[in-house]
Amino acid sequence: MSGRVRFSGPPSTTTEGAIDPHRRFRRRMYRPEPIVELFAYAVHPLCSLPVSPQPSEAHRWWERDRRWGYIDESGITVVEPRFVHAGAFAEGRAVVVCDSHTAVVDGTGTELFGIDGTADPDASYSQGRLVVSEPGPHGASYFLDKSGERIDLGGAEGLVAPQPFRCGRSRVQVIGSAGSREGYLGLDGCLTIEPRWDRARDFSSGLAAVRDPRLGRWGYIDAAGDVVIEPRFRDVGDFCGGLARTYDGVIDREGNLVRPAG
Repeated sequence: MSGRVRFSGPPSTTTEGAIDPHRRFRRRMYRPEPIVELFAYAVHPLCSLPVSPQPSEAHRWWERDRRWGYIDESGITVVEPRFVHAGAFAEGRAVVVCDSHTAVVDGTGTELFGIDGTADPDASYSQGRLVVSEPGPHGASYFLDKSGERIDLGGAEGLVAPQPFRCGRSRVQVIGSAGSREGYLGLDGCLTIEPRWDRARDFSSGLAAVRDPRLGRWGYIDAAGDVVIEPRFRDVGDFCGGLARTYDGVIDREGNLVRPAG
């Protein structure tokens, strides 16, 4: 099985209340990478893994001074556990939390650059962009490219909560006098698709589901923002393999019903 895995969950305790180091934790799968596969794990520096962890199973020790590091698929430590928190690898980069700051590291654990703003510790790069926010409860959001250069959001006032890029587009919320609408940013950080939808979803297979605020119905747009399937559905899913599930049944990319619901 390919992909990077993050293991998480509360510590398991025995009947005496002691921490059980052999509990199996649930896993979260991330997009596969063609390069070295790394797994984040937390372990006290003085401990060693009793078995080579597999993608479906790992052990993690809960200690007062626990730290995160990375192992590869064979269980070999490639980055010694020294981080307060370690995010998933994507596109050869990972966000880590150190004692005094947050940074981006490469597959060897070498710090490439620090993050001045606030980044979700579990965030990862998507199409060469990482979502970051300035410090403070109302700090402006921006992107960092893989070299650490800042890309500010532009094209409209009130741009908040940009999402990871999919198909070259980042879903973003726009707060204005008319209320909240959703649109999409391009890789340059500028508004590419006007915010005229009251709800929207990330792009998948080149199409994104959007809801018309007047009709209260869902349809689909392409990466240029053109409506390719008119809003007429009560609810929809993402496209995959040329098909999408809707309230009425399964449709193709032209909006034709290929299998009715039920």
